[in-house]
Amino acid sequence: MSEMSQKQAFLTAEGDQYYQRNRDKLTSIDQKAAEDRVLASIRALNLRPRCILEVGCSSGWRLEALRSAYSAMRYGIDPSAEGIKEGKVLFPEISLAQGTTDSLPFNEAN
Repeated sequence: MSEMSQKQAFLTAEGDQYYQRNRDKLTSIDQKAAEDRVLASIRALNLRPRCILEVGCSSGWRLEALRSAYSAMRYGIDPSAEGIKEGKVLFPEISLAQGTTDSLPFNEAN
């Protein structure tokens, strides 16, 4: 019997379990965005991104918060199929995909 790799565990179970445990925190934009250190850092550094890839994006809530500030292309990847599925419904203008960093489904062309 072969052991499941950590990657497979995240893609098939743990990613969704994490998302379910933290769903309320990962889909609420207003309060979370106001307190988010990543968003505050981007503002403080006066960055003007044209293309954003967030690894571990959950439902894409942070990318959606960035949409209002920048007209950048937005992409996100997360091991949670449930988070990605919900994010595609909540934030249809963001390109979201289930996966891990060792095999990014994005390239410079998209």
